[in-house]
Amino acid sequence: MLRKIQTLNKSYLIQWTPEEVYRLILRESIQANDLIQLNPINNHRLIRDLFLLACRATFLTKNTESREARLFKHIASTMRQLSHDYARLFRRTVMSELDKQDNDEMVSNSIDRLQARLFYLITQYSLHPCKHLAAHIVNQLTNLCQHPHIELLPAQHYIYSQSINLWRSRLLNDCDVQNKQQLH
Repeated sequence: MLRKIQTLNKSYLIQWTPEEVYRLILRESIQANDLIQLNPINNHRLIRDLFLLACRATFLTKNTESREARLFKHIASTMRQLSHDYARLFRRTVMSELDKQDNDEMVSNSIDRLQARLFYLITQYSLHPCKHLAAHIVNQLTNLCQHPHIELLPAQHYIYSQSINLWRSRLLNDCDVQNKQQLH
């Protein structure tokens, strides 16, 4: 598989095998700080891919750890440390109360938490169907579809966007609720 490797100075298109990547790193004297990406997601992917390449290099050789694997692990570990250091350096050391609230809101609105809330609401709706819960489910699906990281989950994004119409139609239909005292 051909892959583009972006450095600070140049881009390289190479075969993504341990031998080829190892030769490129040695030939061009590429260091970990040359591989740091501006986009944190791309940076994280490259670190992960380097660790996976190290595993692949170990499996391809009879040694417990090949020189390629050691180099890839070293570069990936250094990149991870550098990216954490950069994040700490450019982040304000003292957060105001407003920043803390925004940070707490961001943590509480991670995709995993939003999905967990959605599944809880759907479970509650299956036990006690009502318009109130259907409205919350539509709201939760809308939040999931508008989440900034949903593009990393295209299958889920498609399902959530298709489900919004189903749940909106349930809002329009009258739901017979047998026991209104058990509503939320």
